[in-house]
Amino acid sequence: HWAKAAVLGPFARLGGQGMPRAVTRARIHRSAQGLHVRVVCDEPRMDQLAMSHTGRDADVWKDDCVEVFVANPRLQPYAHFTVNPTATRFDEQGRDAAWNADWQAKATLGKTSWTMDLTFPWPALGGQPKPGETWRLNVCRSRRPVAELACWAPTGSGFHVPDRFGFLRFGDEPVPTALSWHLPSPIQGEVHSTWSPTTPVPALTVNGRPAGKGFAIEQDGDV
Repeated sequence: HWAKAAVLGPFARLGGQGMPRAVTRARIHRSAQGLHVRVVCDEPRMDQLAMSHTGRDADVWKDDCVEVFVANPRLQPYAHFTVNPTATRFDEQGRDAAWNADWQAKATLGKTSWTMDLTFPWPALGGQPKPGETWRLNVCRSRRPVAELACWAPTGSGFHVPDRFGFLRFGDEPVPTALSWHLPSPIQGEVHSTWSPTTPVPALTVNGRPAGKGFAIEQDGDV
């Protein structure tokens, strides 16, 4: 099912300026049971992974870790989940670490990457989404072999910036299953995407302007 899951695309640096040296990719889909997220973390220095913290609600953010933020309009404040490469879990609601939810994490370590599969049952997220409802979401990574912070939706100063989380809309429309960026020149960009179910290329806007044939890059940080 992961091949048909929505792809979030390569992560950018925390501040949104440039791409990290180690690529991070994530996919997301839902089932009757809950929300499922897979995060693949490329790591050329697998022998230097930091994963010393064990035990529920340990300080796993001090290790290599993946963090998922989910803001359901009916769950205030947002839910925050953190897991390291040993699948040790930490969770909190907003900044309240006394909050615990029922969720699962599975880690797979490879030769040049590590993968995290996360399952969040709907009760852990405040209940199932309504058709057409929009939640806020972010998926982030802290890398330790080389100090590096990356996000799907760059938040700037830190991960806990809910106003800068991305948007997660629940509906029956096609979703992007592959996404790549191409910069043919310093001032021109292109996006190549694959959708499931197969659909005509959807209307794409960049910075509020139609971008069906590519988009202009007017200044650093513009896109």
